[in-house]
Order: sequence, then C-alpha cells, then structure tokens
Amino acid sequence: MRALASAVGMVWFGIATIAVAAVVAGPSSDEELVAEAGYVLTGTVERVEGQWSPDGGQIYSFVDIRVGEAIKGTPGTDVIRLRVLGGEVDGFGMQVVDGPTFVPGEEAVFFLERNPQTLFPLVGLAAGKVPIVTDATTRARSVPGRAMARDAYVDRLRAIVAAQALGAGPTTLDVPLAPKAGEP
Repeated sequence: MRALASAVGMVWFGIATIAVAAVVAGPSSDEELVAEAGYVLTGTVERVEGQWSPDGGQIYSFVDIRVGEAIKGTPGTDVIRLRVLGGEVDGFGMQVVDGPTFVPGEEAVFFLERNPQTLFPLVGLAAGKVPIVTDATTRARSVPGRAMARDAYVDRLRAIVAAQALGAGPTTLDVPLAPKAGEP
C-alpha cells in the first residue's frame, strides 16, 4: 500500500508541475507556436506504445508519427518517434493535465520542439497538436479548431514561417500574407 501511495504521489506531483508549466509558458497563437517550434509538420499517428519508466513510477508513451508534409524544419526521416509522459500500460493509465493524446490513424499538424526527444516534445503541450479531420461523406479535410480547410491552414502556417524568416515577430501576422494595395 505504501508503494502505491508513493506512486500516486509521484504521478500527482508530475501532473501539478506540468499544469503550471502549461499555464505559465504555453503559446496562445499559431504565430507563437511556429516561432517556438523547431519543426512544424503534418503527419499521421501510426503507433502508440505505453511503457513504465525504469523506476516504475510513471508511464511514458512512444508515439510513431508518419511525416506527411514538412512546413518548418527538415525532420530527415519519414517516421518520427516521440516520447511523451502519460499513457496506458497493463490496465494502468496516467494522464497529463493539458497533455496531448494520440490515437493511431489520426492526422494532425504537429509543432515540435527543436529537440523532439525531450520529455515534452510538443510546443505548448496539447496546443502543439492540431487535429485534421476528414468528412466521411465529402472526404474534405479540415482543421476544426481553426475553422479552416486543411490546405488553407497549411498555407497560413507556411506564410507565418516565411514572415518570421524575414524578421517579423511571432505575433505580427494575424492573417495569411497578401500583397498590399499597389504592391506587385
């Protein structure tokens, strides 16, 4: 019983720490997500495998993502493996407050840290995974969280990447880039 209480305490401490980090440091816009990310890409979750930490006190999930389209950065591989805190093993589950969840087959835009091998590889925790859904009838793909078609959202992110490469700050682009009146 003491070991179980200790494990629960460790999980609770980890969750409390993560919740504070998300509230204090989480980016709030696409511009901030792009600015903080080393990689921005579309991809499909291929596999999720939960494992106990070496000390048995926490659960990690290894998530394989098949890269669809690189928007920022070059991942250098077709499949990226992320290690994230939380998941399920042997009927036990651990969930991180404001942490992302992953389901095999789901498509999303992923905003990854410059070193995606860190414990929290997504910028802004759950904010770093923006789901893409496909309408069962029309097969149209969209980004419901942004109320945009998938291709329009990817184009918007490319415009943000381009603007930031030219020196625009992370929050200066409110809409996709378009020429100003009178400019070619």
